[in-house]
Amino acid sequence: MSQAAEILTELQRRGVIVAVEGDTLCLKPKRALDNALLARIREAKPAILETLRGGLAACSLTHCAGCYDVGDGRKIHPPKCGGHYRTWLERWKPIGKLQ
Repeated sequence: MSQAAEILTELQRRGVIVAVEGDTLCLKPKRALDNALLARIREAKPAILETLRGGLAACSLTHCAGCYDVGDGRKIHPPKCGGHYRTWLERWKPIGKLQ
């Protein structure tokens, strides 16, 4: 398993929601992070961003609206799941200038 996949798995285990805004990783809640994990995240940030930007992949769960493939056949589910969210996600396109 890659370092990025290990970190994302640990974040999921701790209940941390991971979002990407440009080149920034947004992690909530911050209280679930300790200094050792933050250091690992900083070190692996490019690989984590690449993994998360890889897109959504369907898994075998019937209620899943799409999940992140983190390698080795493992998936991390986004905070929202369901058919309605999947439809929105497939149609969503950013409009205007990034701020």
